[in-house]
Amino acid sequence: MIAVTGASKGLGAALAVSFARAGRRLYLCARSASDLAEVAERCRASGSEVDLAVFDVGDAGSVASWVDRIDTAAPIDLMIVNAGIFDGRRQGALVEEPAIAVPIIQTNLTGAILCAGAMAQKMAARQEGQIVLISSLAGSLPGADAMAYSASKAGVTAYGVALREAMAENDVTVTIIEPGHIQTAQTDGHRGALPFLLSPEHAANKIRRKIDTRASWAAVPRRAGVAVFLANLLPWKLRAFLGRSARFSVDETR
Repeated sequence: MIAVTGASKGLGAALAVSFARAGRRLYLCARSASDLAEVAERCRASGSEVDLAVFDVGDAGSVASWVDRIDTAAPIDLMIVNAGIFDGRRQGALVEEPAIAVPIIQTNLTGAILCAGAMAQKMAARQEGQIVLISSLAGSLPGADAMAYSASKAGVTAYGVALREAMAENDVTVTIIEPGHIQTAQTDGHRGALPFLLSPEHAANKIRRKIDTRASWAAVPRRAGVAVFLANLLPWKLRAFLGRSARFSVDETR
């Protein structure tokens, strides 16, 4: 039994479809009912049973009710905490406005903590399961043009590291995935370079392999992770100077 948050589009949809097969039950949630229904049909075409829920992962009551319901119906073996939004600095602005920053933190970080924390309690009680947190390489190399997004993903990674330690004696695997750029509707309004860009399907296939091996952490693609590692070895002023070519803005109507 597999649960995927943010499964209506982009990477979440690709991951759901990647795991769909005959005899497997998928529990998918997102905020867009119509997009989620389309993903469900693709998963059913591969033979999966699919259960849908529409709610905001930043709402604690909704998350708790969903986790209780699905784990009672059939104990979840794998939860992929993927729901997230991307936004950043508008062209001509110095930093993001609070109206941009706050929802990012609420969805990406608060939502991840609510979902992973609720499921961790269930899995720990039965001493089995795997939780996958979809973070981002932006959490390891924060960008001046997407400060709140970078902070939210750094928080997801930190939470995942701490959760792994907390679950160590309960036989619950915690996997942290830090993808680079993935071609989705969220990147359509990205005005700037998108190095190492992957399609959602390509990224999902790479991530699935890491999930299947129960890796503790992985950068996707690996070469982007290497680039981030090397960049972090540089003095910050030099890193900022060299990174000027990668500066970007985000369209308001993306």
